[in-house]
Amino acid sequence: MTWIVAVPIPFGYAKGCANIRVAFKNGREEDCLQKIYQVGPVVCAAFAGSVRIGFALPSRTAQTRMPNLERQLKSKFMLFGAHPNQGSSWPKPCVYTFRSPQFDAVPATGRIGKIGLPAVGLTFNSQGLRHLLLR
Repeated sequence: MTWIVAVPIPFGYAKGCANIRVAFKNGREEDCLQKIYQVGPVVCAAFAGSVRIGFALPSRTAQTRMPNLERQLKSKFMLFGAHPNQGSSWPKPCVYTFRSPQFDAVPATGRIGKIGLPAVGLTFNSQGLRHLLLR
């Protein structure tokens, strides 16, 4: 199962962490896929669900070019980073999630953004999560 979390950090950046597990249609699972990619100088993208849509989302082609069957696979996408022009001396850290089939931008609520099935139960107070994101 995929899990991806991102946290906006004070002083102008966000930090993300993900597993590398992939589940195949035949039930086999492998640890083999990077799910977070830098897509700009201060922005990273992450995906869960359909790998095909995950690689297409940064170019926004998933909304118009993906077959309906692909779009129904409950894909999720996350952008996190810093916005440099927020009227203060520090850039504003941001975390947004996008979910199929519409992929509307939703700002993360609270202290942590999450996508993927097991991430639903994770909280910022989880000792392992705190260690990974705040070191």
